[in-house]
Amino acid sequence: MFTLFIMPRFFSKLTCRTLSITIIETKSARLFLNSFLNAYQHPITEYPFMFKILIVDPNDPFRRSLKKVLVSRFPFADIREASDGNDGLEMVQGFNPNLIFLEIHLPSESGLDLARQIKIDHPEIIVVILTSYDLPEYKAAAKQSGVEHLVPKDDWTGEDMIALVHSIMADLDIVVQSPHDQNQPQRYSQ
Repeated sequence: MFTLFIMPRFFSKLTCRTLSITIIETKSARLFLNSFLNAYQHPITEYPFMFKILIVDPNDPFRRSLKKVLVSRFPFADIREASDGNDGLEMVQGFNPNLIFLEIHLPSESGLDLARQIKIDHPEIIVVILTSYDLPEYKAAAKQSGVEHLVPKDDWTGEDMIALVHSIMADLDIVVQSPHDQNQPQRYSQ
């Protein structure tokens, strides 16, 4: 007897559930199992519905910490990192993220200039500017660059970042559940 567990990685407007199929070992069951597994052998990164996040920040510890926080809550997301604007722009072209966390001060160029360039070529990408200063000038410049959110790094916690990503996903009509709350419907607070 085989038990097959399937954990869907991401569904738009559907909740994630674990599906358990018990198959009694017979010749026809083995054929079914082989054809079923062959249908799902593509690497998960090739699926068009994978939620993709890019973090562009020169501060390695911050970048890794943010990625760790996001991976813990959104294990279905493909999260990649870049340390400067040139690498970030290159990754945008090949990776095509849904969401970008972008530091305002990058070694090669301004994060706002990079955001403007990204929004011209990819207006559908949500850009979150990360900054150490919550200044009105930054807010105005971010808005002119097409940035949707400006986040002061020092004032935000990991839970705040998770709440922001949940809010963005809700705006995109993406319903997500983490492994610890799979049996409960996901609720978003407005």
